[in-house]
Amino acid sequence: MNSGKVARGVDPSPPGRLPFASRWSAVLLVFLVGLLWSARATLADGPGFERSADELWLVDCRALTTVRSAAEHIDQRFRTWRFARGQEKWQAVPERDYLQAVQMVMPTCVWVHGDRVDCDRAFQIGREVYQQLVGEQEDLPPLRFVIWSWPTTHQLRGRPLKDARMKAARADAAGYSLGWMLNQFPPASPVSLLGFSFGARVVTGAVHVTAGGQLAGYEIPGQDDRRATGYQVVLIAAAMGNNWLEAGRKYDQACARIDRLLLLNNCQDWVLKRYHLLKCGNGCEALGYTGLGAPDSLADHRARISQVNAGPYIGKQHRWGPYIYSAPLMGKMRATLLGQSPAPVELPMHQLPTAAGSRPPGNEVTAVRPTDDSP
Repeated sequence: MNSGKVARGVDPSPPGRLPFASRWSAVLLVFLVGLLWSARATLADGPGFERSADELWLVDCRALTTVRSAAEHIDQRFRTWRFARGQEKWQAVPERDYLQAVQMVMPTCVWVHGDRVDCDRAFQIGREVYQQLVGEQEDLPPLRFVIWSWPTTHQLRGRPLKDARMKAARADAAGYSLGWMLNQFPPASPVSLLGFSFGARVVTGAVHVTAGGQLAGYEIPGQDDRRATGYQVVLIAAAMGNNWLEAGRKYDQACARIDRLLLLNNCQDWVLKRYHLLKCGNGCEALGYTGLGAPDSLADHRARISQVNAGPYIGKQHRWGPYIYSAPLMGKMRATLLGQSPAPVELPMHQLPTAAGSRPPGNEVTAVRPTDDSP
């Protein structure tokens, strides 16, 4: 808002007043913008999109920017909030209270945002994702929804590649921290994970370390092998190497702990198309752009992996919103994350590529009708 002070070097007396019609047009434009903004806020925050029995948490690990710092200060560097529905606000709670609360056996879903999300925005985005995921699904059991907030605030303006490389490195620290947190949930609690862009890298790294893998040479102490079931995982436009799940690669232990994996890829994504530039042009291509690189190396896990080419729904953009607000795509996500049967709609499936190459299929997609056997 303008405080009333005149900016230095600006003439406070304009040469003339706007015509009457122009002034009213400007007022009308401001009114419409305000109306649209209010409608958007109502959609995002309306209580009709939430269920009273659910728990909504945010865990902030933004102080941990390296795997080393995460490993050395893993149990004392988190900040936690819980959403108080009666007061319609977020309340800060001690970390010990959060760790005590999650000991209750309860289906749990963890959302991890992508790049260029500051702390305040993480609250808003996470709540929107939760609202779209549960919708008005009253038949679902109570759900604990955890927003995982990690350090992705846009810092190096005008230097997008360097900024992205910095966030890619921080994703390992966030993944290590999340892996430690996953081990705090009771083994009997079903746990699902949802990540977008670099957030998909965080999710996969977390599952990798819970299975005994390493990140930057660090393992998680006190591995918990009591979990009877694996994780249900959805990776949206994954900004990670398309071969990182293969044996001998960065996250090669992850699939051992995943019961169901849904990859929402987009072979039109203009950001992921340039993913290889993160390694100065010599890197592999993005999983969220090409799909899996060499499925033969994942032969033992292929029955648990599904890929959908979301390009016809999303186009060239690289944003979380179009995925979350797409009814067909959200139906697929619910089926994986919450165990719901997807609605009978046709989706273009991103076929597992052959060993001959990993290039994206472009417009060559096969429409199939999803069933419980083809999630």
